[in-house]
Amino acid sequence: MALYATSVSGDQEVMLRCVVQEYAWMGWDAERILRLFRDPFYPALHELWRAYGEDAIRQRVASVLDRTSGFRIDVTLTQEDSPPPGSELVEIAVPPHLTREASSPNSESRMR
Repeated sequence: MALYATSVSGDQEVMLRCVVQEYAWMGWDAERILRLFRDPFYPALHELWRAYGEDAIRQRVASVLDRTSGFRIDVTLTQEDSPPPGSELVEIAVPPHLTREASSPNSESRMR
């Protein structure tokens, strides 16, 4: 199966605002969003960038970002040498009698 991007008729300004808003909600900043417009791999956005120009796209992105609140979380994972006091390791496994092979009447013949 192959996917192809095709242009359809519609309001380019609305599309631009919606796309920028979606990325803003994911916590993307203006420069990261602008890189999408500059990249020919994103044909619809790149076409807008070519039609409007860098400055106009930059202004539109800034305008949408000024009105959109995003949600961003930065996480730092650290590996500790030992588990915290009071915690214990619990091993989780599927009991043998619940495995697919054990529940099938022909499990022996399938294994041969």
